[in-house]
Amino acid sequence: MCAKKNWQPIRYIGNGISNTFKAMFPFERLTKDYRLEIEPVIQRAKEVKESIHKELVQHSGIRQLSLQVLRAAEKSKEVSEQSSHPLAFHKIPLYLLILVVIWCGYWIYCHFYHVSTVRFAIQERDTSFVTKKIGGRLALEFIPDAGSVDGLKMLEDRKADVCFVQGGVEIPETYHRLTLPEKETILFLLKKGKNPQEIQQVLTSVEGQGSHLLAAKILEILGKQNISFIHDWTKLTDDSSFVIPENIDAVLVSKSLLEAKNLKALKRLFEKGFVVQSLDLGIWGDSQSYLQRARVRTGYFLLEPSIPDAPKETYLVNTYLVSHHSFNPIKLRAIANLFYPKDILQSKDEEAAVKDFLERADAFSQIFMSAAFFLIALFGIGVLAHRRRFNELNTLISLINIHQSAKDLYDESDPEVCKRYRHYLAYCSDLLGIIDVITGYYAQEDSTLLFNGFCSVIHQRCMNLKVNIQLKIHQSALKHLETIASK
Repeated sequence: MCAKKNWQPIRYIGNGISNTFKAMFPFERLTKDYRLEIEPVIQRAKEVKESIHKELVQHSGIRQLSLQVLRAAEKSKEVSEQSSHPLAFHKIPLYLLILVVIWCGYWIYCHFYHVSTVRFAIQERDTSFVTKKIGGRLALEFIPDAGSVDGLKMLEDRKADVCFVQGGVEIPETYHRLTLPEKETILFLLKKGKNPQEIQQVLTSVEGQGSHLLAAKILEILGKQNISFIHDWTKLTDDSSFVIPENIDAVLVSKSLLEAKNLKALKRLFEKGFVVQSLDLGIWGDSQSYLQRARVRTGYFLLEPSIPDAPKETYLVNTYLVSHHSFNPIKLRAIANLFYPKDILQSKDEEAAVKDFLERADAFSQIFMSAAFFLIALFGIGVLAHRRRFNELNTLISLINIHQSAKDLYDESDPEVCKRYRHYLAYCSDLLGIIDVITGYYAQEDSTLLFNGFCSVIHQRCMNLKVNIQLKIHQSALKHLETIASK
């Protein structure tokens, strides 16, 4: 069912392209019998020209007109042969329109339908947690990292799409980030009997990663220098046989208290004689957006004996879900919602992420509008290419109108003159019919002409003038019959 659903956008794109072709080439639906061929029109123009040159020898004007109409018919055939080339100018807008439709369909599919495998940079020990949270609702490829800094490096190298980053690690401003509801707690423990001023050896987490960097900043704020770090917290949580070194003076890490392994590690430290200490970082701590003051109440870690034996001050540390700036922020939010579906995610730069997405949408709309204007311009250039030929046809109609208006049958009483005039007007009507057909042939061969008024203007002029000529011929015939009847 899911596979069938994923193919629906492709089917819609295919239908859109097919409908575009049908709209641009409506004559493809017609049978061959209904398609206009220009050769019979050229042959008819030759016959009319020969008849005019034979019967209307004294009328040089209409003789010249018949020759020009024949040339216009032959020219239409040449233009048709040129426009049938696949790279003909009038076909370029169609090709570009198809490319725009395909590109828009591809963009919509990639951003709203396509679900790709997300490359997740994460520590190996946390993969089971992520798998449990996601529950198979998203295809994930886990890429092991050493911590927050390593995860950001993988994003920069485009080896991963998203990663968890602990507060205190500098995140590039262009990256998308979401603040997760789950916080980590700064744990500061001193060995019993040790004075804070005597701290020399500090146990922390992985070297060069989140907890280590944050611990170094905190000790620097507290005025501690020349501190040696021992990066054995992972051994303490994962290896039950690990022996805590005797030379450790303090423990300073940022960890989640919701994980059982961290609570077990704390119990081992308590048994070893480490005591929870209050932590006050002053104005520096209050100025950091990723830190929030918190109080650990009495007996929070152990009730018997009560640990801590009095309320202690500490800090909560934000955890971020981060992606590269090229990653869709909507997808990032969707991934975060899989972890915490009932919690409202707070984004440190949510406005920036929304602004970035709106800027992308605006850029897309500008590109779309530019492409639309470009297509319109190409359509206009195509129309200009036909304007000269249509102006020639319009001029021929005007010349025919001048010649036919000079042949007034109403006041003419000579039967022979009336007969010649009727022949003259009949040939004018034939020439107008040929011009009308040539116009229709142009529209058939280049469907872009259907979007302007050239064809309809010429057709209306031809039809109106032919009606006028036919009325003059009929009036002359009736007058001739009345004359015969009176005799």
